[in-house]
Amino acid sequence: MAVLDAKHDTSLATAYGGKEGLQKSVAAGAEYLPQQGPITAFTFLNPLAGLEYTSFDEALRKVPDVFGCEAYLPENDYRQMLDEGRIVEEDLRDILLGELAGSASETVAGLISRVDFRVSLLKNALQYGDDSELNWLLMETDVLSRFRTDASEGQRKKLVTESRHWVAGVPEVQFSRELRSAL
Repeated sequence: MAVLDAKHDTSLATAYGGKEGLQKSVAAGAEYLPQQGPITAFTFLNPLAGLEYTSFDEALRKVPDVFGCEAYLPENDYRQMLDEGRIVEEDLRDILLGELAGSASETVAGLISRVDFRVSLLKNALQYGDDSELNWLLMETDVLSRFRTDASEGQRKKLVTESRHWVAGVPEVQFSRELRSAL
């Protein structure tokens, strides 16, 4: 560790409580830096080397505090990659099937399988708001009288038909996977 001497500006040392305080701060920060020196050729360098005492998930949770950056992209970036085909829905489904194991085919609210529900949550951003925001949305917009722009005409007609059956009390109306994805 470098030692401050009379030739160096002491304003930093003063801010950290003297030379000793600054040296302790530098030593603490150095624990998060990789052991290697400057890289002169391409090589792999683990930026989480100073966090190896924790699990990978825990290390990623510490990244914003330690490095001042995010460990993951924003959710919308992942959704855009899904829309562009860089992430494939089949891969999401396979991962979720593994995570959900035997409960993947269980239904949620009698409408949709657990795995289809989770895929839908990943594909579509949840909108948050309190009761007054929801009431405003329902009363002041056309949200209840229009479909999403990417819903096909066939999906729209099928939803209207199945909804009319449901309202009329026709038993056992099952919504298809493609129809649920249009909602």
